[in-house]
Formats: sequence, structure tokens, C-alpha cells
Amino acid sequence: MTIKSLNYKILSEGYVPRRMHDSDAGFDLFLPHDIILMPRAVHSISLQVCVFLERGTCGLILPRSSISASGILVHTGVIDAGYTGTLRATVQNLTNTELSFGLYVQSLQTF
Repeated sequence: MTIKSLNYKILSEGYVPRRMHDSDAGFDLFLPHDIILMPRAVHSISLQVCVFLERGTCGLILPRSSISASGILVHTGVIDAGYTGTLRATVQNLTNTELSFGLYVQSLQTF
């Protein structure tokens, strides 16, 4: 099943989830601001966006490959259709140095 559109609500600092290309399977998700990740630390960051999925579907939050290659782990997340709260990104700095982390972090795939 292909989901052409996504119902969402943007909170104070959030960004609209979007497809970069018509052929993309998922919607890109963005951090509301840059963050500093301390070495080996895990952070849970509000994306300031809520999504409303169709009954009987779920969403998977998956990392972008370019982020993973930089030493930052974006943990996979499951969004059930009944969850309408704020989406969060759980990220971990796998390096021994402080890293600055930009806006474009994840992809939301819907099934």
C-alpha cells in the first residue's frame, strides 16, 4: 500500500514532514533546531510534529544512511495508528567527540 499524503499537526517549532521526490517511499522528518551531542550520550528530542495514521497502519522512523555514516545512531521507532502525540527522535553519539547535529535526520515510512 502506498500512502500518498500524511495527516499531521505542526507544533511551535516543528517542520512539515515531506517527500523530497515523488518516488520516495517515506516522509523526511526534521529536528526543530541544531543540537550538540555529547560523546557516547543518548538524547531524546521532540520533533514538534504529530502524525495521524490510518487505522490498521503503522509508521517506522528510520535513520538516513548519511547520518549513520557520521557516527550518529538514530534509533528506529514504531508509531502505531492510535498514537497521536509528538514524535521524538532518539539519537546517540557513537564517537568519543562532541558532534553538532543538523536538521534533516529521519525518514517516516508508513505501512
